[in-house]
Amino acid sequence: MITTKKLVTSALLVALTVVLTRILGINVLTAKIGFGFIPIIIAAMCYGPVFSAIVYALADIIGTFLFPAGAFNPFFTLTAALAGAVWGLILYRKAPASLGGTLAISFIAAFINNVLFSLTANSYLIHFYYNVALEALIPTRLIQIAIMIPLQTVFIAVLWKNVVPRLAQWSAPKATNG
Repeated sequence: MITTKKLVTSALLVALTVVLTRILGINVLTAKIGFGFIPIIIAAMCYGPVFSAIVYALADIIGTFLFPAGAFNPFFTLTAALAGAVWGLILYRKAPASLGGTLAISFIAAFINNVLFSLTANSYLIHFYYNVALEALIPTRLIQIAIMIPLQTVFIAVLWKNVVPRLAQWSAPKATNG
């Protein structure tokens, strides 16, 4: 069921993703290093694969039009949506009790997403649409995922233990008469 809380939280997560990705992200050649994954992971943990896919796709579209770095390509938005869905499939309602379990699932989620989408799908799209040689792309993408996988693993574990439980308890203040 779509609630006002889900819509408002998702809109805030879209805005936060745009800021963290487009304004505070570090773009080096064909690699991106940043914290734009955090709101997507929160959406995945709290609302599942559908909402995290929508949040990531909307953030990609809005970010592309507000801060263009080239022509809009819907295939990059599709990979963003699929990445959001994968985050949701792996992380939604699966918080393990132990730190070891949390780190293991966090690593698996980060590894799958980075290898499947950043290294493979997005590299192929850049190669195909912008005629950049894969031999030039792959080394920088490998460095990117070597940084992002441990970073995302730690952040997922921290979010699971600290942020997501608080978001689950959050509710709007009650209206008062008078």
